[in-house]
Amino acid sequence: MKRRVSWARTEAVVRRGVEAGWHRGFQLGVVFRGEPMGLCHGHSTDGAAMDGDTCCSWLSAGKPLTALLVGRAVQRGVLGWDQRIAGWIPDFGAGGKEEVTIRQVLTHTAGMRGADALLDAAEARDWAGAVARACEAPLEEGWVPGRTAGYHARGSWLVLAEVACRAMGGEFGCLVGKEVCGPLGVAGLRFDWTERGAASAGRGWAGMEWTVEGARVGGASGGEEGGRGAGWLDPGSGLRGSAREMAWMYSGLLGRTEGWIRGELLDAMTGPQRVGTFDLTFGAVVDFGLGFVLNTPARGGKPMPYGYGRHAGPRTFGHSGRQSACAFADPDAGVAVAWSFNGMPGERVHQARQREVNEAVYEELGLG
Repeated sequence: MKRRVSWARTEAVVRRGVEAGWHRGFQLGVVFRGEPMGLCHGHSTDGAAMDGDTCCSWLSAGKPLTALLVGRAVQRGVLGWDQRIAGWIPDFGAGGKEEVTIRQVLTHTAGMRGADALLDAAEARDWAGAVARACEAPLEEGWVPGRTAGYHARGSWLVLAEVACRAMGGEFGCLVGKEVCGPLGVAGLRFDWTERGAASAGRGWAGMEWTVEGARVGGASGGEEGGRGAGWLDPGSGLRGSAREMAWMYSGLLGRTEGWIRGELLDAMTGPQRVGTFDLTFGAVVDFGLGFVLNTPARGGKPMPYGYGRHAGPRTFGHSGRQSACAFADPDAGVAVAWSFNGMPGERVHQARQREVNEAVYEELGLG
């Protein structure tokens, strides 16, 4: 018998944000104990109604797909978590980074946050040029790789993807499709979607706007838009697709991975690797697996930034996108959740919005 969920509480949160000018549209995908469900509300930035096929921008919530590609390479035996990146890309060793490893990039302890600024300032016209620019970033002063922590948004993930491509022999977008999205049944999640391509496939395009203080300013898709415009894919923030597909992917990680990735590898990726470490980017303690953000206990009465809400179980793993999106799996509750707004209203507003949405979803599923 199909479960009936009204989504009234969740929709109330979304409506308040529309009225405040924080976003125009919202898309939610949920897989609860194997049953898919969801909600669409409002409009894309061009006024089209949001539906279940609309391509949303996941920004950094797409990082786990790049991490899973690396996991596939580890399973094949062509990569190891503790291999040095400079062993695959010799130029990467410049500026004191010669000992930085794959594990350190995945746990955001690599010390090369400056690569993002280099990419933003560069006219990188292709993938190889972008990788070369990212490799030029020096190790941050005083940084101890593997111990000092600070979230890396884009540049280090481009380098990580290049290592996976060299190890597996292929182009990034094709490899993610073949090795990750295809086996998990989510071929509609892609790093190479364009608005024109989505339209030709009969899919809407959610768009993204800065909406701080209710003022709408277009083109707020950050690295995803910049990477696509320059002719290279962005493995750190360039994923597009629907919330339904994103939730289905996380559902797959909960129970449909037999024969695709070994249980111990997935446990390593979604279990504790970096625990209790202060993150210099977030200004808070945030626990990480290998490419996944773990449900981190509140400290000093303050919940973790971009958290999963007070109802989420301790083994919850996932990732969020800057001021707009969240996707995760809760093994204890048997639920996978993914949602995306098409407005970025500033950190303070979004952090509250994220907690409210996640807690409403749990309560409406009877998990509160």
